[in-house]
Amino acid sequence: MGCSESKIPSHNLNPYTQPHNAPIKLEGRVAMIVNPYSGGKQGAVRSEQVQKMLKADASALEVVVFETRYGGHAMEIARDNCWSFCAIICIGGDGTFHEVINGLLRGYLLKPSRVLPPVSVVPCGSGNTVAFDLGIVTVEQAVAAFLGRTTHAIDVLELTDPEDPARRSYRNMADGAGGGGGGGG
Repeated sequence: MGCSESKIPSHNLNPYTQPHNAPIKLEGRVAMIVNPYSGGKQGAVRSEQVQKMLKADASALEVVVFETRYGGHAMEIARDNCWSFCAIICIGGDGTFHEVINGLLRGYLLKPSRVLPPVSVVPCGSGNTVAFDLGIVTVEQAVAAFLGRTTHAIDVLELTDPEDPARRSYRNMADGAGGGGGGGG
């Protein structure tokens, strides 16, 4: 598949209504999507750490945990279950983050009136390119960024297979530029 002009229509994915670095309202329920197998099966341990830290600093938040059970499950969870949450915390590696973003964007395309919730990343994979590019190396840094409502815009690239227009993928630019990726992290 080369780089040629495509006859496949692209989508204007501009679902954000707030400017970059606008304050995020953190009240109510937070979805925590956890890949328990990431980081040498450390995902569940990191999930417990994050929940304890959130309870200590933000007891008003209700955390609803979704554990992934197979490849592609994080995408299904994000697409189908995360629209009523004020934010999403993704615990896993680059693959888990990739699946969450794909799920959210696919859900948005199904119903463009939705507003995408902010996604926080807790590094727990083998590469952690996304988290590292955001300056997040530790669980403590991830929770501090979340509670401090620190936001960063991330460019997303839509890839469509010209042989099968229904097959599309959304890649964050750090992921496509040489990071991890397709689903294991």
